[in-house]
Amino acid sequence: MGEILLFALLLGSAGGGLWFVLAPLLQRQDLARSLVEASSPPLLANQGAHFSLEELDLDFQMGKLEDADYRTFRESLVAVTGDVVEQSATRERLELLIEAEVARRRSLLGASEPYRTAPSPRHEAGAGGARPGPEPKPTANRRALLAAGVAAGLFLAATGILVAGQLGRQTSQRPVATLEPGHYTTLAIAAGDANRLFAGSSDGLRTSADGGRSWSLTTVSGNVRAVVAQPTASAAGDVLAAGDGLLARSADGGLSWSPVSHDLPGTDIRALALDPRDPDRVYAMVDGHGLFASADGGRRWVRLADRTPAGIASLAVVSGDPLTVYVATSPGGVQVLADNGRGWAGASGFLAGALPTLQASTIVYDANSGDSYVSPDGRTFRGSLYVGTDQGLFKSIDGGGSWNRLTLRGTVAALTLTADGRTLAAIDDGGRLFRSRDRGLSWGASE
Repeated sequence: MGEILLFALLLGSAGGGLWFVLAPLLQRQDLARSLVEASSPPLLANQGAHFSLEELDLDFQMGKLEDADYRTFRESLVAVTGDVVEQSATRERLELLIEAEVARRRSLLGASEPYRTAPSPRHEAGAGGARPGPEPKPTANRRALLAAGVAAGLFLAATGILVAGQLGRQTSQRPVATLEPGHYTTLAIAAGDANRLFAGSSDGLRTSADGGRSWSLTTVSGNVRAVVAQPTASAAGDVLAAGDGLLARSADGGLSWSPVSHDLPGTDIRALALDPRDPDRVYAMVDGHGLFASADGGRRWVRLADRTPAGIASLAVVSGDPLTVYVATSPGGVQVLADNGRGWAGASGFLAGALPTLQASTIVYDANSGDSYVSPDGRTFRGSLYVGTDQGLFKSIDGGGSWNRLTLRGTVAALTLTADGRTLAAIDDGGRLFRSRDRGLSWGASE
């Protein structure tokens, strides 16, 4: 907060100071304009000359004009008004009038010598050698300029506080907690309890009942690569965990676990995902065997695709016709199932919307974000994709055609969200847990 206030004060001071410096320069432009406008009929010309002289001399007295500038403006005054004055008086008479007016103004101000470091011989004070008198009070114009400068400074300071506060809120990321050291690869939030979290790592599955502030190991051990929480009739919900030679289920919110007997052709399950419209339907990526789907809790599976990209780390499913499946891979970035399941295509964005890295470690889909995109060929993508990389968190609303950076920085190792998509949770490569309650805009422990 101290940095924000300092930024605001500096911005306000700079704005006010800039105006205070520019005001005399702008006023000099007004003075030069008055010199030109003073070349009307003789009477008006003399009045304009005296008025301009008053402003010129006051600036000189207050030290706002160097001697050279004073003399230049004074000579300009003579040049502009010379033609008119010649109709009623000689040039020498105007010089005498100006000198007399200067002397009279100085006597009224009580100062025999202007406020400057080196007096000009042409404008030296008389022989009295008196010390400079009090500085003249600012005119109404100067007071208005000063008031405007102060107002501008206050406006910029207030703007700085608002902008800096918003930026500080969005760019600050404070962890909820730091888990035990380990290589974390997956994260899930219980369907019926947003404070119940599950985190899988190379040394087993951990759970938290207080929003991630404290954690404990479950009975599921080994390299846990994926975990999903399915909503059920009970508040606890079902939880499915998978990994190397592992597929286990909990029917009580993670309190107890039992192995699942399944018919998958391999045992190295790299990723799991739920169908956003049918949470009873589960998808699994099995290394070397392809993409599979199950509608009975993981016991019987149907193959959907034979080929699997290299380096699969995470899986996201967009239900619809046709089914769209995304995977986060390293070092292949984001890829999408294409050609009706016969191959995979890149979905890491293009040109300015491309991800800055191909090290993608986690991906999730939010079906309830309210976003909608229609492609040039008429296809519609609804919802949002989030991908965690070694350079932070990114979001896409056009099916991976372009990605926008969010405020969570660092290496995002695992990511999950609630069913409504409002709350996101993430773990970085240091085991620190972050949470956002505004769809990834801010990440703070108090959020």
